[in-house]
Formats: sequence, structure tokens, C-alpha cells
Amino acid sequence: CLALLFQRWRAWAAFFAAALLVAAPQAWWAIQGSAVQTERFLGWHWGWDRGEQNALWFWLKNTGIFLPMLIVAVGWRRRAVAAWWRPQHTPIVPSLLLLFYLPFTIWFILPNVIKLAPWVWDNIKVLFYWYVVSVPLVALLLARLWRMGGGQRATSIVLFVLLTLAGGLDVWRVATGSIKLEVYSREAFEFAELIKLRTPPRSLVLHVPTYNHPVFLAGRRSVMGYPGHLWSHGLDYKEREADVRRIYAGGPDAAALLQKHGIEYVTVGPLERSLLPVREEFFKRFAKVGEVGAQRLYKLELSRR
Repeated sequence: CLALLFQRWRAWAAFFAAALLVAAPQAWWAIQGSAVQTERFLGWHWGWDRGEQNALWFWLKNTGIFLPMLIVAVGWRRRAVAAWWRPQHTPIVPSLLLLFYLPFTIWFILPNVIKLAPWVWDNIKVLFYWYVVSVPLVALLLARLWRMGGGQRATSIVLFVLLTLAGGLDVWRVATGSIKLEVYSREAFEFAELIKLRTPPRSLVLHVPTYNHPVFLAGRRSVMGYPGHLWSHGLDYKEREADVRRIYAGGPDAAALLQKHGIEYVTVGPLERSLLPVREEFFKRFAKVGEVGAQRLYKLELSRR
């Protein structure tokens, strides 16, 4: 965008060449010898996360009047304004600002035709940049209508309310406590404190792969985190997930798998029991170093057996 405003092509060419020289080796290194499956990231996908809906209808439902107002703001030029608006007939978006904005439209078009992550919803990380730069243009349209006075001023008020009402309702629901979603219970916080007290900072802890395990609050390393996050980052986790299930099932190879992954501590609690088949007799051979409610922490010393 800045390159279009400050057209010093040699300087910009040197800048991008240097950036590529630094970034390319890092990108190559990041995908070598890792569990990342790069083929999951890119692919043709029309209409972002529209599912079976018409793409235009999908965007109108999700942006409301924002997109039409953005189009009006960008397209409001001298010849497009009626004669009785002549005192206000200058473009809402000046030419230099429009030149700065146009490259950001790529960040709207690209996520609508290409999947940039295993989970297509994650294209929002790119769409966000387009949206942030588009908001000031819509604000300029509201300001223009306000300055025109009369019915146009009333229209600007109505449009402002429509643009902010959905977000305002969300804020109101949070502020009034009408929606409560518990991620961690008090017992989970207590168990996390116990883990911090009874384990070294770099300990490797086995727990059920989920998004809200107390181990995350303790800041200890996990054998495996939430599968949804791993999948959305293109990581191949299936083998490790199967190993975790076999360990908790206490099968014949459970001890060998504990050794294989270098596991030092294991948690057994309500989350494990509800999401996995757990053979608790298998873990009773290990030292129980702490307990909070129904949650237990075991220390493994397999290397000494």
C-alpha cells in the first residue's frame, strides 16, 4: 500500500528482496521435520465459510449494511452526486486514500477463493485486515451524511445504530451476566496450583486432550493438547492421540508408550474419565503426589523399573 503512495520502485524492490531473503529460509525450516502437513493449508474454496449458502447472501447476512455502505463510500465521486447535494459533492474517499485502500481488497478477495488454513474459518485472520481498513471509509460516509444535515443527518444516526447494534447486544449480554460459560471450575484452579507445587517447571504431563484441562493453567508441558487446535494448525496428531488412548486404557503396551514419550506425570480426573476409557488400576502402581477432589496426579519413575 505504501509502495503505491511512495513510488520509489528500486527502494521497495530492495526492501521486499531483503524481506524474502530473511523469511524464506525460516518458512522452509519451519516445515522441515515437523508434524505440519502443508498440503492441508491451501486449496480452492469459494465463498469463505458460506457452506451451502449463496456467497452474496452469506456476506449480506454477516455484514448487514456494512458492505453496501462501503461500496457507496468508495464509489461516491463527483458525477455520481445529485445536483442538490452539490455543496458536498467532493469524493468521500480522496484519491490517495483510495489508492492506499485498494490493495487491501486483495485480503477480501483471496480468502473468498482460497482456503488458507485447514479450517476455512481461519481465513478470518486475513479478512480482518481488510475489515480494519474498511471501517474508516464507512465512518467517512457517516460523517458526510451527518454534515449534510436534515434528513441525511437522521439517516446517519439510523445507520450508525444498525452498524453497532449487534456488537452492542453482545456487550450488554456480557455486562449483565445473562450468559455464563464456565471454562474452569474452582476445583480446576486448585488442581492447577497443586501441579505447580508438585512438579518442576519443565515437566511433561499426560492428560486427556481437551481445551480446558487444569494442566494448561499450571504452565506445564503437555503430551498432547486439544485436537481441534492441532488440526487447525495442520499438525498430524493421530498417532499420538491413539497412544494417549492406549495409555489410559492400561493396555499391554501402556508402560512402553509412557517411556516412548518421556512422560513424567499423569493426571486422572473427571475429564479423563468422561472422554477416555480409563483403567485406574494401571496407574495405582505409580506414586500419587497430589489429589484435589476427584482429580489425581501421579508421578512416573519408569526408568527405575
